[in-house]
Amino acid sequence: MDAGQQDFTHYHVTEQLLDGRDVVIRAVTPADRDALRDGFARLSPDSVYARFMAARRALSDAELHHYTHPDFDLHAAIGAEVLEDGRLQAAGVARWMRGTGDDAAEFAVTVDDAHHGLGIGTLLMKHLVLIARARGLARLTGTVLAGNHDMLVLVDHLDAIAGVSHHAHRDDGTVTVVIELQAGSQYR
Repeated sequence: MDAGQQDFTHYHVTEQLLDGRDVVIRAVTPADRDALRDGFARLSPDSVYARFMAARRALSDAELHHYTHPDFDLHAAIGAEVLEDGRLQAAGVARWMRGTGDDAAEFAVTVDDAHHGLGIGTLLMKHLVLIARARGLARLTGTVLAGNHDMLVLVDHLDAIAGVSHHAHRDDGTVTVVIELQAGSQYR
């Protein structure tokens, strides 16, 4: 099976966080609906605004369904889980979505407030890049609030750890980030 035909619905790897703990990076599945809902409820208003660029109290049932049913062709979604108190705790999620036939997709990353600064966002993006390359995407784009320095730093670091390049355009309080996946380059 070539990389473009890989079944990413069973994607599962273990990485190491900056504090030395293991983190599981895996495909999001329909069974993650409650974890996604609960994770959203744990986000601070600032984190919700940074991700959705609007104040929100909850995800709708339709959003929860959509977000937990990635096909890994038009929509890829992976989550991060950290072992806490003897059980795996959802700590973040990243996704990309593309239009039919497009070689570009829009990405988004959210990390639970309690898990900021551990490298989870970077690891999620590294694996999202790997899946995007395998699916033949040429670039990932995202809109980031200009004040979301953590996300902008993450993208800067992604160049070195995932073998990508990026450029950004500032406009009215947002930054449009374009990550060039550079066909043939390998992530590290």
